[in-house]
This record gives sequence, C-alpha cells and structure tokens, in this order.
Amino acid sequence: MIVEFIDSLFVEEITDGLWRVIAPFSARVTDTDGSVRVVEVPQLFETDFASVPRLPFIFDQFGDRAHKPAVLHDFLYTLGGTEDDRLYADHVFLAAMIADGMDSPCAHEMYDAVRQFGKSHFGPNDPNPPRDPLPASAG
Repeated sequence: MIVEFIDSLFVEEITDGLWRVIAPFSARVTDTDGSVRVVEVPQLFETDFASVPRLPFIFDQFGDRAHKPAVLHDFLYTLGGTEDDRLYADHVFLAAMIADGMDSPCAHEMYDAVRQFGKSHFGPNDPNPPRDPLPASAG
C-alpha cells in the first residue's frame, strides 16, 4: 500500500489534546491490487491525533508524531464498518507513517499498538467520538 498526501494539514487546537481540521485534508491511497482511493477528511473534523498514553518512556518514543497519518486513521475509524474496514484503516495508518518519513520499526510498533488497542475506538460507537462540526450560522 502507498499513501500520498495531497494536501497540507492545517489544524487548530480546541482544548488540550483535541484539534480541529480547519481546511480539507486528503490523501491518495494505492492498495496492493492497484486500486486507488482518495480519503478526504472534511474541514471541522476533530482529532486527538495518535492516542499515545502519557507514560514517560512511551510518550517520549511515540507521542506527538505522525499527525497526518493519525488524522487519516481517526477519520477512517469514525466511518466504522467491518473488521476488514478496520484492518484497511490500520494499513493506511502504517503506510501513511512511512510515507510521512517515520522509520519502519517505529511505524510498525505504532501499527501493532492500534491493532491491539484500537478496536474500542472503531466505528460510530466510539466512546470518545469527535464532536459534531460547528452548526452553520443562521442566515
């Protein structure tokens, strides 16, 4: 799988640890079978980036990294679906981290973590879903 970022990522902090995408953000995903999908993260989507525990060694190694890959992954997780959809989202995360310049061993460790601990956050039943975008102003 190959991930190519189409847009730059622009975000604003809402609260400590929660961010809002302030311009559409997208990436082209080419799967191993040659099929291409463009993942489009909408403006106002909210993310916590990669949810890395704030334990000293773990956060020092993996925290505050992979922002673009994490936004793609968070968005794909909110779409939900089947276990195959979750596996696809996790593979996109791995390929996106490598495309974003992360070394392969670190990317694989983060991938292994989402495979092991991410299931409870997959789909519309996420206990910590992104908040709804701001309502349109009345005209």
